[in-house]
Amino acid sequence: MNKEDEGQLDIFIRNSIYPEAEGIFSFRPKSLQTIKNDCFVVLDTNALLVPYTTGKDSLNQIASIYQSLVKTNRLTIPGQVAREFAEHRVTKIKELYQQISRKQVKLNLGNYPLLDNVSEYQKAHELEKELNESIRTYNKTITAILDVIGNWYWDDPVSTLYGELFAADVVVEPVIGHDDIKKRLEKDSLYKLPPGYKDAAKDDEGIGDLLIWQTILDIGRTSGKSVIFVSLDRKADWLSQSEGRPLYPRYELIDEFRRVSSGQSFHILKFSSFLDLFGATEEVVEEVRKEEIQSVIELTLPPDRHALRHGLQAEEAVFKWLWRQYPERVAFAERLDRVDIKINNIDGSLVGVEVKYMRHSVNPMFIRRRISLWLSQLAAAEKYSSLLLAVVVENDATLGILTSKLNRMEFPVPNLTVTVGRLSEDGEFQAVYSRSS
Repeated sequence: MNKEDEGQLDIFIRNSIYPEAEGIFSFRPKSLQTIKNDCFVVLDTNALLVPYTTGKDSLNQIASIYQSLVKTNRLTIPGQVAREFAEHRVTKIKELYQQISRKQVKLNLGNYPLLDNVSEYQKAHELEKELNESIRTYNKTITAILDVIGNWYWDDPVSTLYGELFAADVVVEPVIGHDDIKKRLEKDSLYKLPPGYKDAAKDDEGIGDLLIWQTILDIGRTSGKSVIFVSLDRKADWLSQSEGRPLYPRYELIDEFRRVSSGQSFHILKFSSFLDLFGATEEVVEEVRKEEIQSVIELTLPPDRHALRHGLQAEEAVFKWLWRQYPERVAFAERLDRVDIKINNIDGSLVGVEVKYMRHSVNPMFIRRRISLWLSQLAAAEKYSSLLLAVVVENDATLGILTSKLNRMEFPVPNLTVTVGRLSEDGEFQAVYSRSS
């Protein structure tokens, strides 16, 4: 019985993690620009799903980059990724169906006999009849679109593209046997070794990440070439992090890949960065980057926040607004942090961001009391060097009263900025007022 079986940790675990100690000092990973034309590219499941939320131009450029890599035998889809794609593809199509379905419009002014003699009411009814003709045509077209989506049977544009590109030699299974992979999984989980230990609570105990990693190791071992792993996964079991910001692959992964590949390099790139590296246009890269931000939001939101529709929409919009200003340095705060979002400054200081949603109100006293309450709550967030209160308002009337009150108030919290804005039709936060203490 070994020490793990006895419930004791191996005191020499570092020797097995880094068996070639001298390589720690002598190895220098090659840059992305150096390896891009002679490396293998391995795609994660989340990267394969991104085109379901982008436009035609993005899909075409993604296809062109993939075709070039397939032609030179440098693109790999791990078997685990293919299986995960089979499970998650339908979710993306269901989401698309739901979003399109909710675009249908209903217009009904209602019947109010008291207003029958009011000319404006009569005019509104006339306009309603005219508009409803167009609305019926519009809704009929929406129904036709839904029929197209509903009839997709593994022949949606993304699946069709992948079917044409990803032949048998592109999809690769790891060489390691099931018993060996189980032993490695147990060891990695016990010692919290990358990758995958963050998923240990899942039904499959996080074996998916390890299967993908073993495929990457096999590529390095057999080809003797560097690998770029394209993934939206930002978890700490793949990437070293500081202040919540992912920096670069865990050194355990870099070192293991170096040993099996005779000194080659391992990199992890977001999908947008991968497209940028391989020549996609700025417009396509930006579109994909926006989708990545949304993915970060969905992955990091605590489950209990999903029920708060208006507040959640406001948080998502402010999160994306901040992300554009501070890429990779914005994260949702912990439950006990007394704020919703945190920004990690380059100098190591933290900015706490509280997001509030104010629905329609024209009662000045109510608005003033609400502001005072929010400010007093922020006074308890002592761990942050500065604070931002971002208020999302529903309409211009509320906005006017709110900003008027803010202009006359003293802020009881030092280093506080209050920013007020609206949501655009596409859900983007638009700041229209800002004041600091």
